[in-house]
Amino acid sequence: MPENKDKNEPNEDPAREALQKMRDKLLDLTARNPLLNLRHTKTSLRVVDELPNQLAETLLNETEMRFLPVPNPIEEEWMEEGCGKKPTAEEWAKHLGQTADYEVPE
Repeated sequence: MPENKDKNEPNEDPAREALQKMRDKLLDLTARNPLLNLRHTKTSLRVVDELPNQLAETLLNETEMRFLPVPNPIEEEWMEEGCGKKPTAEEWAKHLGQTADYEVPE
């Protein structure tokens, strides 16, 4: 039967210690985990109104995809709509009747 070792004692097996550190990293549920806390930047692409499984299959099959941006509103357009300031891409997409929801479609 294995001895119960104190957690503060150095681990005799460096491979096991490294493996445990990797496991702990995989279970990181804090804000430091970039997979859980993705920050969108100018170089990131948000894909909206798509089913994740279909999107993943398309990417994995290396099928060509085309993305359409939300058109930039001309100042006169958004001023006519009564916006005091330039709307965000999400606001303008909703105004145009385009889906801009990041939730998984049902």
